[in-house]
Amino acid sequence: MTEGGPVSGKTCLPALCTFLAAVVLLAPGCGTRGIEGGPVRERRLVDGTYRGRSRYGIVRVKVEVRIKDGAIEEVNLLRHFHGRGREAEGPVIEQIIGKQSTSVDAVTGATGSSVAIMNAVEDALGQAGE
Repeated sequence: MTEGGPVSGKTCLPALCTFLAAVVLLAPGCGTRGIEGGPVRERRLVDGTYRGRSRYGIVRVKVEVRIKDGAIEEVNLLRHFHGRGREAEGPVIEQIIGKQSTSVDAVTGATGSSVAIMNAVEDALGQAGE
């Protein structure tokens, strides 16, 4: 290739692949917040069923949370667009209910889904407060 000459597809392809790989690896954290919640014991939660939603990178979550006697009794995942984060569903929900907190350990390899589930439950709890 001569200086100032045309650029061939063979020259651009490696650069394009590198750029796209960087976008895919960095995109989940772009424009997202971290874990928003915490323990629910200090809050006054009104019994009932509430819906919440959250987004973390490409992950989108909708949940339904049932509050009974001022505590999280049940969390149902209504929607989970997850990429590869399905393995976060059970463990994160179990921890949220068991610890009565929306700030629990994320599942390794499914951080985006873990955070989105926690934040969606926190969103629902925002409606359940007095």
